[in-house]
Amino acid sequence: MSDSQHNQSSSSSSKQQWETLKFEPFHSRATEAFWHQLSHLKLTEIMLSADGTDHLPLAAEFSTGGRYSEISSNIHLSRDSFLPFNKEKPEAVPQLTSNTPFSFVARGSLVLTNTIEAFQKLSIVELTQQIGKRIYDAIVGGEFLKNPNCIFQFVVKAFANLKKWKFYYWFTFPSLMPNTTIQTVKNGVESILDLLDLSQQADVYNAMKKSRLNLKTSTMTNEIDIFFLICVDNSTKAAGIDKIENYLERKKTAEVYFAFADASALAANPGWALRNYLVAINYHFPNDIQKVICYREVPTEDAPISRSIVLTVRLEKSKQSILPDKFEDVRKVIGWEKNKKGLNKPKMLNLGTKMDPIKLSETSTSLNLNLMKWRMFPQLKSETLNATKCLLVGAGTLGCHVARNLM
Repeated sequence: MSDSQHNQSSSSSSKQQWETLKFEPFHSRATEAFWHQLSHLKLTEIMLSADGTDHLPLAAEFSTGGRYSEISSNIHLSRDSFLPFNKEKPEAVPQLTSNTPFSFVARGSLVLTNTIEAFQKLSIVELTQQIGKRIYDAIVGGEFLKNPNCIFQFVVKAFANLKKWKFYYWFTFPSLMPNTTIQTVKNGVESILDLLDLSQQADVYNAMKKSRLNLKTSTMTNEIDIFFLICVDNSTKAAGIDKIENYLERKKTAEVYFAFADASALAANPGWALRNYLVAINYHFPNDIQKVICYREVPTEDAPISRSIVLTVRLEKSKQSILPDKFEDVRKVIGWEKNKKGLNKPKMLNLGTKMDPIKLSETSTSLNLNLMKWRMFPQLKSETLNATKCLLVGAGTLGCHVARNLM
């Protein structure tokens, strides 16, 4: 936004009616293959080390807002969502790539517990605070400018009952609440056409396609930015995308707008990812009023990004800064997902009803043998024992003790 535009919008802001901006939360969608892979990892790699302290790295995919509100703001996890984890170097960052066209990838983590009691004891509020602290540090410390995706993270706590194939889980998408209210102009949602003509929209869309192609041929550990700039050159009027860290430099020669990959398909409400984005850009580039482009792709249409919307937003004036000097003084960190009934409680998925009873029995037996190995006999060859058949006469209390001693 140029200085003249800023002055005009500042003078007219008092005449505009403002209201609190509402965001559409994410909806987690974990496939059955995701839970089967978790079960496999639990039995072969994680075992009893799942004490609720390790954050196992995950990757989730989401598409930008399309035509259907029913699939708006869905974030998907599959078998391929599990990333390599190095216990010796937990800070190591594995490369992310999206296998689905026209989608974006978000980083997250899984915190797994061994028992339902430990799952219930593990506080979703504390997990949200932990990730919120990382996001706060990334904004205040400046990491956001070079790696903007670091302000969008998620975490899921889970317990896998592999005897009955029931999975208990709770997602959270942490967002920092600033010291002031995020507002938008009442009934002020604009179309992308109000800022960019069809030719400029094509420029932006092709630039995004090019960044995806570059990623596929790159061996670096970078990824497509969820948060970026859309720039319109003052002389050529050509449009393109750029990185957040280049904002001040690009303002000298172009009209620059903050943009983000918006998972929402709602006509007037942006996706959840915008919350931390607005806090971050207002912290580093304070401005009374800003226009934000909610980038939405529909590749099958003639104008693929024509469904994108433009919001005029501001953070209500306050004597306090956007973020306090210490994380402990942050107003609040929110983001835990509600269950199907709209309650702040975990979700439960029962895959036992979809499995062959014989296979379910075999899995339960295998788990019992592995538990003995993990807890009491590390050298036990559970595979050999599992394949051994033995007829026991009498399976009461005494028979069970005899069987245990034989094992």
